[in-house]
Amino acid sequence: MAAATKVKRQLFGEYWLEGEIAILFADENAGKTILGYDIALAIASNVTHWPYTLCEARQPVFYFDFEMDKTQFGLRYPAGAVDMDDVKRATLGAGQLVSDPDTFLDALEETVKQPNAPKVVIVDNLSCILGNASGRAAINFLARLKSIKAMYGLSVLLIGHTKKRNPTKPISSNDLAGSKMLPNLADSMFALGKSAKRAGAAYLKHIKARSTTKQDLVAELTIVSEPYLHLKFDVFNEESEHLQKVGQRGRKKFDGEIIQRVYELSDAGASCRDIQRETGVSRSRVSELLKKRSEAQWSITATVPPTPTPLPPPPPLPSAAIVPPPPPTKGTPAPN
Repeated sequence: MAAATKVKRQLFGEYWLEGEIAILFADENAGKTILGYDIALAIASNVTHWPYTLCEARQPVFYFDFEMDKTQFGLRYPAGAVDMDDVKRATLGAGQLVSDPDTFLDALEETVKQPNAPKVVIVDNLSCILGNASGRAAINFLARLKSIKAMYGLSVLLIGHTKKRNPTKPISSNDLAGSKMLPNLADSMFALGKSAKRAGAAYLKHIKARSTTKQDLVAELTIVSEPYLHLKFDVFNEESEHLQKVGQRGRKKFDGEIIQRVYELSDAGASCRDIQRETGVSRSRVSELLKKRSEAQWSITATVPPTPTPLPPPPPLPSAAIVPPPPPTKGTPAPN
């Protein structure tokens, strides 16, 4: 009698199941690292901003974060804003490259073979490990990663970038930056695209699924800054609603919440690059917003005259003396 197939539990809805190597990739500044930590929190702390439970197997998560340093992380996730106790971070330094893929895999294996080590691993991002590696190097990397996954019972999410792409076209597996072999070797794939509907909006598209049914609709999401930076689910709809129309021109208008977040981050000491990374607003636009705010504050200070010192009230007038009428003269009748 054949053994029953073990049902894989959901880690992030139908997008990523236990035991899989999944790939999440995204447009620049769409919010892939925000989503990466949302997924980690859903698994580690059952915290979600979707209308239903995403994770069926709550457990600790190991997050290899090559995107943010400690300061940048603190700006996004202030102390006390959310429970990060079961999200174990390892950092290399924002944007730095691992010397070679095998160095990373050696470190990964050393980490997960420790007693009680997390079985869920998120790597953010692939570019810091593979860089411009050839297709053969990418194949070797994923082959060894699959071996480590099987040996230690891991579930792995790899986060990557899109190539420069046409925003009027739907996202596909061909838009993943790097070797074309990566999509073939992954168990599941999903992509985060920028939405043309409004600033701060994105959409999540299910690209590939081996163990579940691929979703046809995309999930519309909104970047929210309080109490910490996260993506809030809005609605399922068609990808065509989010694509830029052919010939569409004009500058995006940012809503008040995003502009306020730019100001808050600047006041907290964040650089324009950090603000861009967090909000998706370009550095030139960040500089422009901060300059306009500074000019507006200076203008108010320069044009509003100082409040004049009130003058003391005038002294009261002296009371008029009551002068009795003169006595009547002879021949003049006295007044009544």
